[in-house]
Amino acid sequence: MANTPFTIAGHPQAPLYAGADLSALENTFVKPGATEGQVVAVAAATDQPIGVLLDEPSAAGKVANVVQFGIYEVVAGAAVAYGALVQTDASGRAITAVATGYVVGRALQAAENAGERIAVFINCINPWLKA
Repeated sequence: MANTPFTIAGHPQAPLYAGADLSALENTFVKPGATEGQVVAVAAATDQPIGVLLDEPSAAGKVANVVQFGIYEVVAGAAVAYGALVQTDASGRAITAVATGYVVGRALQAAENAGERIAVFINCINPWLKA
């Protein structure tokens, strides 16, 4: 992908950049980094992710293509039932949402095991804490 700012409905947006080597994290959730415009790996199941990483930026400062809303593949962190509300685990993978987790999507496919990629309707724009 080109290293250019992305647009939403024709409006230019600031690009996001990797805050570290994220080359092993394609299709996992990421969170805002310490510096404006950066994204980094999710480090805890209670982190509030900003979106799903769609590429593999290999170093800090490289453009990171992140989606916040829509249907995309996400790596499962455990078995996930079709239709389950999902949150992130400590590695940025989708798991069934539990209390204190931010609900960031709904599984549109089931995963039998960790590591499988499943379609998830992602909504990191308006996540909520599961009660």
